[in-house]
Parts: sequence; structure tokens; C-alpha cells
Amino acid sequence: MAVSLSLTIIPKTTRTNKSVSSTVVATATPEIISSISGILLGQSEQVTIQSIGVNTLSIIGTYKDPFNDTFTYVSKGSSDKIESPSTISGVANVPPKKDLFKVAQDTNAIQTKTYLITVKHDLGQDTFQITHDIENEWEGIRSFMTDYYK
Repeated sequence: MAVSLSLTIIPKTTRTNKSVSSTVVATATPEIISSISGILLGQSEQVTIQSIGVNTLSIIGTYKDPFNDTFTYVSKGSSDKIESPSTISGVANVPPKKDLFKVAQDTNAIQTKTYLITVKHDLGQDTFQITHDIENEWEGIRSFMTDYYK
């Protein structure tokens, strides 16, 4: 009785890329596979997990930025002496046209996404976990800051 997957780790991607595009194939001996399915554990993402036949699963999409950077800002042309600064988390939440004066970049080197894969077969089902590491290559914040003030 042996069911296995073609991969258990999705190749690493960088924070700047944040995308996934992988195919997982289940094989079994002597079991006869009837279906394969999967879910991404944790927060919702724009990732499509779709069965292609009874033993193949496609995982394609783009993650939200998994790193928790914080940004402190005031209105354009103001200062923290004139108004109370605001602090938010996440690159996607930074409002446009503000004066950012404190940026605390998430220093975690890797954030891991985990998929739960279920393979159903004539003798029952097997469940596997597949992981995908997103590397914090430190370019993401530099690039964001460069583009923010253009």
C-alpha cells in the first residue's frame, strides 16, 4: 500500500514574485486513485487549486505579501511635530502621497505556505502536506520605496 506525490516541496520563490505555479501528480501501487484535491491552509489567497484528471493537481496563483512590514507616516508636507503619525502594516495598505518617515521591514527570512492534499483511492484516502517557501530577498521594500515616491 503506497500512495506518493511527485513533490512535497514547491520550489522557493522570492517576495517580489510571490507566485506559485506547480503541478502535483499522485501515484499509487496497488491502489487505484479516484481523485485528488487540495486546499491552502491559513489566510485566503488568490490561488487556484484545480484537479486535472483523477491523479493530477494544478496550483497556480499569487500570494498576498506574506511579510509584516510596518510604515509610519504623516500627511505630505507635514511632520510628526504637527500631526500624530499613523502606523500601518503591509505594503498593500500604505496610502498614496504620504511622507513615510519610519519603515520597519519584516526580518523573517522565509514565510511558508502549506497545502493539504487529499488523494482518494479504492482502499480509502491519504493526506499529505506540501510546503512552499517565499524568501524575503530584501528587494521588495527597496523596490516599493523607490516606486512610492515616483
